[in-house]
Amino acid sequence: MNIVYAFVTLICFIFMQSKLNILEFILPFIYFFVFVAIVFKVNFFNSAVLSRQSSAILYTIKVLAGIVFYLAYTYYYNYYTTSDAYKYFQDSTILFNSLKENPLHYIQMLTGINSSDSELVKYYEEMNYWFTGIENNIFNDNRTVIRFNAFVYLFSSGNFYVHILFICFLSFSGLVALLKAFVMMVPNRRNEFIVAVFLIPSVLFWTSGVLKEGLLVFGLGFFVYSFTRILFDYGKKWMNYLGIILFAFAILMSKAYILFVLIPGIFTLFFLRFVPLDSYRGKKQAYVILGTLVLLVTIGAAIISKNETINPLSIIAKKQSDFINLANGGTYFKINNAKCDTIFLKYGDEKQIINTGNSKAYKLKSNTEYYTWYKGRIIDTITITANDTLTCKMLAQFNQTVSKIEIHKLQPTLLSFLKNTPQAIFNGLFRPTFADEDKTFMKLCAIENYFLLFTIFLSIIFFKKPKNGEWSFIILCISFTLLLAVLIGFTTPVLGALVRYKVPLLPFIFGCFFILINPRVTKPLGWIGKLLY
Repeated sequence: MNIVYAFVTLICFIFMQSKLNILEFILPFIYFFVFVAIVFKVNFFNSAVLSRQSSAILYTIKVLAGIVFYLAYTYYYNYYTTSDAYKYFQDSTILFNSLKENPLHYIQMLTGINSSDSELVKYYEEMNYWFTGIENNIFNDNRTVIRFNAFVYLFSSGNFYVHILFICFLSFSGLVALLKAFVMMVPNRRNEFIVAVFLIPSVLFWTSGVLKEGLLVFGLGFFVYSFTRILFDYGKKWMNYLGIILFAFAILMSKAYILFVLIPGIFTLFFLRFVPLDSYRGKKQAYVILGTLVLLVTIGAAIISKNETINPLSIIAKKQSDFINLANGGTYFKINNAKCDTIFLKYGDEKQIINTGNSKAYKLKSNTEYYTWYKGRIIDTITITANDTLTCKMLAQFNQTVSKIEIHKLQPTLLSFLKNTPQAIFNGLFRPTFADEDKTFMKLCAIENYFLLFTIFLSIIFFKKPKNGEWSFIILCISFTLLLAVLIGFTTPVLGALVRYKVPLLPFIFGCFFILINPRVTKPLGWIGKLLY
C-alpha cells in the first residue's frame, strides 16, 4: 500500500506543477491500469519466480522511477529541454506530425523503408538527433528511440507520461525475462537475483526513462531468456529460435555493440551445455573455456584486421575520437568537397560563424581555424584556415561537457589497446568515485560503485564454491561484464555517460558475485521474497 500511496502522491504533485488539463491527467492513469491488468492476465508474469502480485509491485516501482527521472531532469537539474529524453521526444513530434501531412512519409521514417528519400530531408533538418553530427559506418541508434516515441504518439496524443509508462513496461518485461533466465541457470538464488536485476539504483533509474537503455534491456533480457530456454529444453523450440532472431535485431537497433560483447558468454553457455566436461574440475574447466574464447577472438581479429572498415580496433578508436570531440564541445558542419566531408569548429569559437540566413550556407570568418577529417577514417585531423568563400551546412552544435575525464588516446593497434585496458576496466566498472565530482548525483553513483566493491569483498571473505552447473552462468556474467566495461572504458570520456552505458552489465556482475557469497550471508535478502509474496 505504501507504494500505491507514493505513486498517487507523485501523480498529484505533477498535476499541480504542470499545465495538464483533466483529460491529459487521466490518460496516464488509464494506461497504467491497462499495463497492470496485462501483468495480471498474461502468464509470463506469473510463475514460480514471480507472482502476479510481485510483478505488479515491481512494475509500479519502475513507473515511480520513471516519474522520478522526469522530475529530476525537469525540476532539479532543469535540463528538461536539453536532456536526451526530451530531444528524442521532440524529434518524434516532428516525425509524428508528418502523418497529417503525408502518411507515407510517416511510414517511411518509422520503418526505415526508403528513409533516404529526398522528400524527407525537410523533416530531418528540423530534428536534433536524427543526424549525430559525426556520421560514420555505425548504425545511428538515436533513430530507434525517435521511432519508438513516434509510434507511441499514436496512443499518447503527445502526453509524455504515457511514453514513460510504455518504456517502463517494455524494460520491465525484459528484466522479468532476464530474471527468469538467471533462475533457470542458478535455481534457489531468486531473492539475490531480484535485487541484481530490479533494484540496483542505476538499472532502475536509467531503464525507466525514455532512453535507449529501456529498449536495450527489453531486447537483452528476452534474447538471453530465449537462448536459455533452448539450452534447458523449455517451451517450443521454434518459438525460442524466433525469439533469438527478433531480440537480437532489437539489440542491434538500440546498441549493436552489446550483442557482440555478449557472444563469448553465449558461446560458453552452449559449449558447457552440449560438450561433456566431466574430466575437468573447478579452475581447470574455466581455463579451458577462457582459453578457447581467447583463441577464437584472436583468430577473428587476425582475419579481419586488414580491412579498416570492419576492423574492431579501428572502429573502437574512431568511436573514442568521436566521443572526445563531442565532450570537448563545438560545432560540426558538412561540406561537399573532394578533400573532406566534415569540418569542426572548436567550442568557444561560435562567434566566428556567419549566419547567412540559409541553413545550407553558413560561413566562417576569414582566418578562422577549423579541423577537417575523412568520413570513417582514423587519421589525425587537419587544421585549415577559413576564407570568405567557404560555405557549409551546420550539422550539430554541442556545449562542452562538465563531467569530462581524461582517457588515453587509442591507436588502432593491439599494443595500444593492451596498454590501456587496466584504465578502461577501472573506468567502466568503478567510476565515478568520491574523488571525481562533487555533484549529488555523482556521489550517489559513487556509493553504488562502492557497494559493488563491497559485494566483491564479501564474495571473497564468504566464498561459496560454485557447483558445476553454475560455472556457465559465472563465465557468462564475467565475460560480458569485462568486455562491456573495457569497451565503454576505452571510448567514454564523460562520467555522466559512463553511469548510463554500464547499466546493462550491472545485473550480470551483481548476480555473479551474489551467488559466490555463502547463502547464510545473503539470507537477510529473504525479506524481499516475503514482501513480494
